[in-house]
Amino acid sequence: MRQRILSLFLALALLCSLLPQMGLTAHASSFSGTCGAESNGSNLTWTFDEDTGLLTIEGSGRMADYDRENGAPWNAYAEAISAASLPEGMTSIGDFAFYGCSSLTSVTIPDSVTSIAVHAFGDGSTAEGSEAESAVAFTVRGMEGSAAQACAEENGFTFVPLASSPAILQQPESTSVVLGETATFTVVASGDNLSYQWQYQKVGDADWTPWTGKTSASLSVKASSTNNGCMYRCVVSNADGSVISAPATLTVITAPVITTHPESTSVMLGEAATFTVVASGESLGYQWQYKREGDADWTAWAGKTSASLSVKASSTNNGCMYRCVVSNAAGSVISDAATLTVVHQ
Repeated sequence: MRQRILSLFLALALLCSLLPQMGLTAHASSFSGTCGAESNGSNLTWTFDEDTGLLTIEGSGRMADYDRENGAPWNAYAEAISAASLPEGMTSIGDFAFYGCSSLTSVTIPDSVTSIAVHAFGDGSTAEGSEAESAVAFTVRGMEGSAAQACAEENGFTFVPLASSPAILQQPESTSVVLGETATFTVVASGDNLSYQWQYQKVGDADWTPWTGKTSASLSVKASSTNNGCMYRCVVSNADGSVISAPATLTVITAPVITTHPESTSVMLGEAATFTVVASGESLGYQWQYKREGDADWTAWAGKTSASLSVKASSTNNGCMYRCVVSNAAGSVISDAATLTVVHQ
């Protein structure tokens, strides 16, 4: 009798010593081990909670491949597994990893998984042609365009795309518009079920203010003297998070106003006379004109398109008058005329 008890004790001791080598460790109602394909399997670990039916895998990198006969390390509990948690950072799901998990009807696969073995799921989770065992409906959740979606489509599973956090694809752009006209700012973002909230920051303000009712992807603003230089940005959000666009500035273009007119001048024959106009406004353009003595009309001087005009005094331009047309998108204004007097020695 004592010999039989001793033999049983030795057998149990041998079994316990083999558990770690089999990738198994028992703790009351939970079981754990390794299932990775890197670092001697330790890059991925697993834990099965018998009370909840949850198989949790943690770590990163590739999962090991298994075969139909032996299955994964949690194969002994396969029929009791009703849920599985896979970590972001895991890059593959091994062959026959979930074979025999008949109570597992859905799984969420992180976007980091780029490779899923053909027979990763079993008992209806992976269609195995004529060898498939009584298939049940199986749902794969994952990002659109991911390995999860490819796996679902290849095996006839139901695929449910996950919502993704918003990402800005196109920022609103700064713009210049004429006083009284409308500026439009647009943000383009990726993600599901997006909502938009525009904010503004006036010149001199330290904080951004949400603009009530401005909740679409485009924002229209009527240009006025009070919003010149104002910045606008959009908060794009969904259930998974939010992102703020880059700010865009509104420049309001007003018609130019001449603050300093060119002045008449006298210079010696052969020297240069300079006429200058100063104007306020945005995006100004300049075009000088001249009118010789006896002319009825003004003539645009080709190429003379800066705020200052240099003229070499000669006998032909004595008494000639010069003026500048200052313009932008909002309008134009003409300076007073200035006369060149050429002084002969």
